[in-house]
Amino acid sequence: MLCWQRTARRIACHPQLGLAGVESFGVTLENGNGGVVVLGPGRVLPPRLLAWRHLPEHRVIVIASRDEAVVLQPWRRGVNAVAAALVAVLGIAAAYSMAAASARARARAADAALTLSEARAALVADALDVAIWFRNTPTGITRFFGDSVTRITGHDRQFLESRRGTWTDVVQHPADRPALRAARAAADAADARGEPASDRSATFRIVRPDGTVRWLHSRTRRLGDGSSVGVLHDVTELTHAQSALARREAELGEVLRLAGIGTLRLPPGRHVVEPSAELAAGWGLAEGGALLSLEEFAAMITPETRAAAMEAFAAVRRTGGSADVEFAVRLPNGSVRLIWSRARCETDPDGERGAVVVVCQDITERRAAQTALAQAQRMSALGHLTGGVAHDLNNLLTVVLLNLEGVMEELPPGSLALAATAQAVRAAETAARLTAQLLAFAGRQPLRPESLDPSAVLAELVPMFGRALGPRIAVAVNVALGTPSVYADPTQLRTALLNLAANARDAMDGTGRLVITVGPDSEGNVAFAVTDEGSGMSEDVAARAFEPFFTTKPAGQGSGLGLSQAYGFVAQSRGTIGIESTPGFGTTVRFVLPSAPGDGRPRRDVEEAAHAALVA
Repeated sequence: MLCWQRTARRIACHPQLGLAGVESFGVTLENGNGGVVVLGPGRVLPPRLLAWRHLPEHRVIVIASRDEAVVLQPWRRGVNAVAAALVAVLGIAAAYSMAAASARARARAADAALTLSEARAALVADALDVAIWFRNTPTGITRFFGDSVTRITGHDRQFLESRRGTWTDVVQHPADRPALRAARAAADAADARGEPASDRSATFRIVRPDGTVRWLHSRTRRLGDGSSVGVLHDVTELTHAQSALARREAELGEVLRLAGIGTLRLPPGRHVVEPSAELAAGWGLAEGGALLSLEEFAAMITPETRAAAMEAFAAVRRTGGSADVEFAVRLPNGSVRLIWSRARCETDPDGERGAVVVVCQDITERRAAQTALAQAQRMSALGHLTGGVAHDLNNLLTVVLLNLEGVMEELPPGSLALAATAQAVRAAETAARLTAQLLAFAGRQPLRPESLDPSAVLAELVPMFGRALGPRIAVAVNVALGTPSVYADPTQLRTALLNLAANARDAMDGTGRLVITVGPDSEGNVAFAVTDEGSGMSEDVAARAFEPFFTTKPAGQGSGLGLSQAYGFVAQSRGTIGIESTPGFGTTVRFVLPSAPGDGRPRRDVEEAAHAALVA
């Protein structure tokens, strides 16, 4: 019996029974006759708590009772889990409800902030009279803030925001659309390449509904989401003012260029010189007025004027005053120009001295004109004086010659008195020739101009050149093709050419080469040039070369009237004459005479000059 009880306990504790917490149990065994044998005592439990399990393989039926708490524990655990789940669901629902309410509150706050921001943008736009806009990428519609866009464009804001492309198709000027479209395409391509976004600006025209054209300036910024914001403002008056200013600056620059005016700036603390664009162009410096070092600028000034100019500029910097300076510069092309300048020192509001600004003007032509005018005035005065004296002397010589000729008729042939009288006649004739040269210089000799072929005139003179100049002077004559006939007095023209050739011979000491060229000038007149290989003249000598009786020859070797005769003849013939000479490099005398009229008729101006000389 005890063995069966132990067996029953082992069976009762079998894991398949799941009888944990069993307080009492009873075991019944089926006997061979179908009866039931109860093994072991057990207290009787309420029927609702009885549990049994039939184990056929062991021919056992196990009956047990459980504690109420133990039996109900799984059910209660499930109920608690469901309750916890319901609580969790309710918490989630409550949290979602609260989040939704918060989101709605935030949305309402965002809408309020957006409305406030738009109102502020509109207020700023209207206050500054600019148009602030926003373009959404998906729709491509541009939205404007404030009413300024209507004042600027003349279009209603609702119309501009009505559809995509209104701004480009209606408002923008047709001539500016391609450039603006290309700029926008370039910006889109840059965004597609991932390049950093940057502000873009453009100035373009729009057409208002009434047809007027206005200029706008736009500044655009691309946002991270592809949208764009920008500001537009009307710059029509500014654009017109800038255009007028640019036009006036260009006109002023042209005036300064024609007048040869420019500026040099010598900044403090730097050994550089900043020429203006006008001065750089006039002096042939680098494009745009490149900087010059102080040493380079000083090297451009000729040695004769360098020290005075640089000292004057330094004194202006030291004293803060101003100074007028004349100096000469040698330009990159080798020419020498005379410059007048006025230097002054800039000062800031605190009285600190700044750069020295030098206003420069090229006065080369003015000084040459002044010199020529002074020379002409001197020559005119000499002409009047010489002409008056020569005229009176010529009258006296006429009386002397007439009386000497009468005396010679009364004297016996072969007498000493006749020989002396003949010598007096020759001296009077020499004086008459000198007087004629003086009259020629004064422009008071009678002229008989006619149409002359320059080639024929020079062909007649070549043999005379050979006899007058000597065998050691080579003469070359060159008459250009197409040279027109010259209208001049033939005798005076030949005399002028002979006098110039004689002066050239003396300048070459009787040995050298003389070149005479003739050709048309730019105005259709006939230009002559007589060039020698002599010692040349200094500027002072050349300035006085046409004065009567002026000569550099030793006393008794020249009258000093050869060039004076040529000067007077050319001036009286309505021509011009000048000397180009450099010491050691020879001399060229150039003179221009009027060409003969095409139909062979006399030139009225030259005839009038000849008649005036005859009357005088």
